Amino acid sequence: MFETKKASLWCLGLAVALSIWSFGCGASDGGNPDARDPAGAGGGGGVGGVGGMGGVGGVGGVGGVGGVGGVEPLPEAEEDDDGIDAPAVYAQFRATSPNPFSVAEPLFNDVAIDTRGLQYINAVSVPGDGEDVVQFRIVPGQTDPTIRVSLECDTTDPARVSADLVDADFTVLETIQCGDEDINVVLQNATSLDEFQFLVRASGDDPVYGDFTLSINGYCFQQCDYMPFES
Repeated sequence: MFETKKASLWCLGLAVALSIWSFGCGASDGGNPDARDPAGAGGGGGVGGVGGMGGVGGVGGVGGVGGVGGVEPLPEAEEDDDGIDAPAVYAQFRATSPNPFSVAEPLFNDVAIDTRGLQYINAVSVPGDGEDVVQFRIVPGQTDPTIRVSLECDTTDPARVSADLVDADFTVLETIQCGDEDINVVLQNATSLDEFQFLVRASGDDPVYGDFTLSINGYCFQQCDYMPFES
C-alpha cells in the first residue's frame, strides 16, 4: 500500500512539473501577445520594423529630378547692336546684280550691296538680343515687284520667332512665321527709292531662344544659290 501511495505522489509531482514547464514555454513564445513577455513584445515590434522599409518612399526624393525642369538655362543671343537705324545688312535687289549671298554676322554696311538675293543667319532670344534688322530696296522690273521669303528656325518655341516686313513708315506689310517657305510678297508700287526692313523678333516675356535663317529671293527667278559673302 505504501508503494501504491508513493507511485501516486510521484505521478502527481510529474504532472505539476509538466504543467510548470508548459507555462514557461508558452510565456517564452514570441508569438504570445501577453504583455508580460518582454521578449514576445519586442519580437513583435521588431517585425514592425520591417515597416521601416516604407523608408523606400524616400526614393520619392528622386522627385528632385523634377529639378530637370530647370535643367540648364536657355542660351542667350549675343547683342550685336543692330537696329532700325543701324541694320545688320543692307542690300539692293536688281535683276542684273551679282549672285545672291549669305552672311552670318552684321556687316553694318552703309552702301547697299547689289545682289539678286540675300540670306541672313543669326539668332534672337528673350532675354538677350530680341531683334535683328535687315534692310533692302528693290529696282523694279515691273510695277509691283514681288520677292519670295523663307524663314527657317531652330527654336524652343517657333510661334514666338517671326519676321515682320515693314516699310519706311514702319507699317507691317507681311509677317513671316518660322517654317514659312517661299512666301510671295508683293511690294505694291515700290520704286528704287523705297526702303524696306525685315525685323526678326523673339516675342513674349518667358525665356525663348531661336537660331534663324532669313532668305530673301529678289531676282533669282527660281531658287537662289546663296554663297558666303566676300567683301
